[in-house]
Amino acid sequence: MVTQVQVGEHLDLNPRHVRELRDRLIIPDPRSATLDEIRVAYIRYLRDYATGRSTPDASGKVLSLSDERARLAHEQSRSHALKNAELEGELVNAAEVVKTWSNHITAAKRRLRAIPKQMASVVAGFTPKMAVQAQKLIDEALHDLASGAADDEKKPTRKTKPQRKSSKPRKRPAKSRKRVGATS
Repeated sequence: MVTQVQVGEHLDLNPRHVRELRDRLIIPDPRSATLDEIRVAYIRYLRDYATGRSTPDASGKVLSLSDERARLAHEQSRSHALKNAELEGELVNAAEVVKTWSNHITAAKRRLRAIPKQMASVVAGFTPKMAVQAQKLIDEALHDLASGAADDEKKPTRKTKPQRKSSKPRKRPAKSRKRVGATS
């Protein structure tokens, strides 16, 4: 067993620097290695560092030049594959998709909300009360679509009266109308 002070004296380093080298796994732990093993590991580190094959990064971790080249090649390959996918139409820009769909949805809402006004000019007998009701139904449908409750089977948009089982038409009471200017 060797102490950090002994390793420092042997390699001409202060004990703090020996501790940093051990923590960065450049040299083996002095408690479990001989002075010869530590010296060889330190010499290899200095040799690799001098030739650029391994360099410490900002955190002190030793980076291998070949590992960094492999990582760079992988990132360049990935970037190139994404560019190719975009050129071939397999990949689209998310911001463009959002903008396009937003424009389509706005146009669809505008056209749907204009239906009651258009019906008043096209359908004979279409009253303002009917237009208001149609507008309410359209707004309700748009709200359901916006909230994700568009499935009519799961959530009905309005209550309907049950159908009568009788096949006979229902008679309505006659309205009594007074004639203007008539005497009774």
